[in-house]
Amino acid sequence: WIEAIGVAAIQRHAQGLLAHLREELPRRGYQLLTPPEARTPLLAVELRDARKVLGEAMKAAKVRITLGANRFRLSPSVQNDHGDIDRFLRALPRG
Repeated sequence: WIEAIGVAAIQRHAQGLLAHLREELPRRGYQLLTPPEARTPLLAVELRDARKVLGEAMKAAKVRITLGANRFRLSPSVQNDHGDIDRFLRALPRG
C-alpha cells in the first residue's frame, strides 16, 4: 500500500498539512516547539495543562492528538486531510 502511494508522496502530503498548522497555530496564540526546519511528520505545541484544556474538546470533536502535561502533539499523515485539520482547529480554544 505504501509502495503504491509512494513514500515521497506521503511525506509531501503530511508536510502540506503541517504547513497549514504551522501557519494557523501561531495566529491563534500558540507557540510551536518543533523547529520550523524539522522535516519530521509531527508538530509539538506548548500549552500549559494541555490535558485539562484540550481533553474534552478534542474528544467531543473526535480528534485524536497526543496530550502531555504542558504540550500537545499532532502527527498528521496519509489518512488525514485538510478537513481533519480544520476540525481540529475549530475545536481548539484560542491560545
